[in-house]
Amino acid sequence: MSKAGVKCRRCGHVNAFGKVFCGKCGRRLDLSQVNTRALAKSTQTTSDSTWRLVRFLIFLVLLAMVTLTLWPVIPQGRMGTAKDAKQLEQKLRGLARAEKSGLHVFEIVSEEEINAYLSAVLEQNEEAAQARGMRMGINEINVQLLPTEFTVVMLANWGPLRLSYEVTGVPDIAGLRFGVDVRSIRWGHLPLFGPPADWMENRLASVFLQMKQERKVLDRLGRCDLGQGRARVVTTGKAGRNQEEP
Repeated sequence: MSKAGVKCRRCGHVNAFGKVFCGKCGRRLDLSQVNTRALAKSTQTTSDSTWRLVRFLIFLVLLAMVTLTLWPVIPQGRMGTAKDAKQLEQKLRGLARAEKSGLHVFEIVSEEEINAYLSAVLEQNEEAAQARGMRMGINEINVQLLPTEFTVVMLANWGPLRLSYEVTGVPDIAGLRFGVDVRSIRWGHLPLFGPPADWMENRLASVFLQMKQERKVLDRLGRCDLGQGRARVVTTGKAGRNQEEP
């Protein structure tokens, strides 16, 4: 196989590029004696090796993304009991009655109550849950409350795989509807940005948008103050922002 380099006119030795004198006989090299055919072949080989390296790196990136996506998040919110679910149900009814009567009242709701209530909603009727927007096969919803933000993790089974979808944000009640100021979105452990994050946010929001009775209470809150493992919610009262709504 011909070697790329500068061939010595005296001894025929092919020297590596950059040398001025022959490494075998010491004669000054004539740079016009470059082995162009070997050089072209060497360049092609280098190009092929570079492309193989690029393809390998792309494969590693895709593999890492798939791994992060299929690596589910472990919910951190505390789970309650059936008693907790019943307590939250009663509190929601009380808030709804207070708002309807124009009363300014507050309630403290805990992680245990929220998670137990959501679990009960999902377990009551699987078909009804799917009709409520559980099109991704959501079978568990977990909420973690912190002083500065809250995190919602939704778990779903996809065949033998366990998938998780996570939204972290803060309550946004400045408008006429209860909303969330989203700070981050993850599919498994993979952070999402731009259009993929918007798509995932809309899919996850559709789950709660179908919970109409609960939404009515949330949409008529005047305040929602977060704490460690709990939240303080306050109705708007007669001077509330939603009084103009039919």
